[in-house]
Amino acid sequence: ALLLLDQYRQKSRLFRSPVLLVPLGDDFRYVESKEWDAQFNNYQKLFDYFNQHPELHIKVIGATEILYTLTLAEMRRFRKDGRLVKGFPAREHYQRLTEGRRSLGLFQHHDAIAGTGRDPVVIDYGIR
Repeated sequence: ALLLLDQYRQKSRLFRSPVLLVPLGDDFRYVESKEWDAQFNNYQKLFDYFNQHPELHIKVIGATEILYTLTLAEMRRFRKDGRLVKGFPAREHYQRLTEGRRSLGLFQHHDAIAGTGRDPVVIDYGIR
């Protein structure tokens, strides 16, 4: 955990943001659920370790995922016949969060990060 944290800290010095995006994998990864599960379980152990040691001065937060999950739970409580109730305040938030999650998935592709996508793809990223 400490070796990986050191690598992330070195990488973070290349950016101005206090947040470091660390994409994992490459093309044709995570085609089997066991790959995803192994990666998730390993990183969850690392995040737990980081969060349990405040002296490391690192914070791993999943705030958007928590907000998405809470909003989704509220949406499910207010369904009628399998359809969302019109006028429910969380409806717009849910739609925005869903769109944001989908865009984030696209932006994490190595071509998006490196800027090596074809022109129409890069234009689409800009629009999103």
